[in-house]
Amino acid sequence: MAAKKKAKPKVPARIQLSFACDLDLRDAFVQCCKEQDTSSSRELRSYMKRYLAKHGQKDLF
Repeated sequence: MAAKKKAKPKVPARIQLSFACDLDLRDAFVQCCKEQDTSSSRELRSYMKRYLAKHGQKDLF
């Protein structure tokens, strides 16, 4: 009888990233994003993509 292959663990398409910053900085950023009708997550993802593009990592996204 043939041996069963183990299923590969599923890799999530998105994960959460945690980092430390001052509470005032976070609150001001979240408020500014709301005033611009966007989300802090969307703006941080956008920043990360621009940063990677600037530093030669365009193939990662």
